[in-house]
Amino acid sequence: GKVAMLGGSAGSRISLLTAAANPDIVSHLVIWWISGGAISMATLAAHYTAESAVACARGGMEAVARTTTWADQIARNPRNRDILLRQDPDAYIAKLQQWAAAFTGADPNSPVPGMTKADFARLTMPVYVFRSGKSDIHHPRRTSEWVHEMLPGSKLIEPPWPDQEWNNVSLIPNKDGRGRFERWPLLAPQILEFIGS
Repeated sequence: GKVAMLGGSAGSRISLLTAAANPDIVSHLVIWWISGGAISMATLAAHYTAESAVACARGGMEAVARTTTWADQIARNPRNRDILLRQDPDAYIAKLQQWAAAFTGADPNSPVPGMTKADFARLTMPVYVFRSGKSDIHHPRRTSEWVHEMLPGSKLIEPPWPDQEWNNVSLIPNKDGRGRFERWPLLAPQILEFIGS
């Protein structure tokens, strides 16, 4: 059956791409904290690729397995270390270069990397776009407004938190049940009302 697709930050891009690829199975789409703009995309490219690529260039896959990027994944599942060590270092770096290019080579005609005008046109289901804070450089307000403009049937909604939300929560360490996304449940009443309609 149909599903309601929801996502924030990286999840907003994944939700948009997934819904565009499978519009017939998505009943509602809800997105917030949409990454966009040159600084945001460069930051994401560095966050997701740089530490591992530099470590690999300097010390191969053994060095990658020692990075902070992989520490949590290996601690949760020690087999991940073996999977990493089996990778070809040159192919690994090439894939990370490809991922970084996907972030930094964004189309100037689209607010979201990987989404084309035709992709946005396929999103005819009801859509809520929570507007980003004016102070949020990682999920720029203009990106959320531009996505809304690309989706004529969407509604641009104010979130239940103040403008500085991202700046404040990005300082919270991701441990002991805390983190950047701990206040996302505040969105639940608005989302449930929307998808229940």
